[in-house]
Amino acid sequence: GAANLRLTPGAHTLKLTVDNNNTVKESNETNNTLERQVTCRPRLPDLVVRDIQLNAQCQIVVTLANIGAGPVPDDAFSLNPPRTSIQMYKGDQPWGGIVLGGFDPGKQVKNPGGSAQHVWFPGAANLKLGPGVHTLKVDVDGSNHVTESNEGNNSLTRRVTCGRTPPPLPGGAAPGTVAPGR
Repeated sequence: GAANLRLTPGAHTLKLTVDNNNTVKESNETNNTLERQVTCRPRLPDLVVRDIQLNAQCQIVVTLANIGAGPVPDDAFSLNPPRTSIQMYKGDQPWGGIVLGGFDPGKQVKNPGGSAQHVWFPGAANLKLGPGVHTLKVDVDGSNHVTESNEGNNSLTRRVTCGRTPPPLPGGAAPGTVAPGR
């Protein structure tokens, strides 16, 4: 029936006519038609880096999400070129990358509202964080392989700390100093 009519994405001209046979007597029989141009936009995914954090072993844990209204296409999860990638930066230097299909083989970010979490190369010795504060940035789909509703929100930068900060000494003295009156 008419309730199941759907427009395809793109521009359309819609025309509606009421009382097309002039069955109803009206004061004006010439104003029974309305015509409008409408544009139907497709429901698109929107991949974002939701979080970058460290676990107890100082491994980097990255969370991605699809905050868009549409699904991520299946070919975005391909392991073969062209592919959707996730790139990590430590400071301003590239620091490892992975394809979406390797990050999220179960396609948890495929549907709107979906998210996936991944420990960043836990076995790679060259990607281990040393003690201290680090600035990490993650870009998802930096090459815009996936058409998204928002192409400007694919990056997140976080400062993370690996290792414990020594507790302050009694009396608030900084470590390495002697607290007054002790």
